[in-house]
Amino acid sequence: MKISYSALENSATAVRSAGNNAEDEAQRLLGTPLDSGAPQPDAIHIAVHTARQRTLMAFARLFRAQSEAALDTANTFRLLDAQIAAGLRP
Repeated sequence: MKISYSALENSATAVRSAGNNAEDEAQRLLGTPLDSGAPQPDAIHIAVHTARQRTLMAFARLFRAQSEAALDTANTFRLLDAQIAAGLRP
């Protein structure tokens, strides 16, 4: 089986970037109005706004964890390849 370490690392970078974007969006939402046109947001709008922030932060954490998992996978395959190569040397 051939493993492309650079593809795994590129995927990890892309997923981490998506996580950063989600976190940036969540931070942008902090303290911003809902732009619903209502003179005052009601409780449901506030709850939805807060839930959206929490969801974006959860996605950011998930993306970071996936990125770390991809890097760990690449490193594990590298280690296994090195061990196999060392065992095959005469």
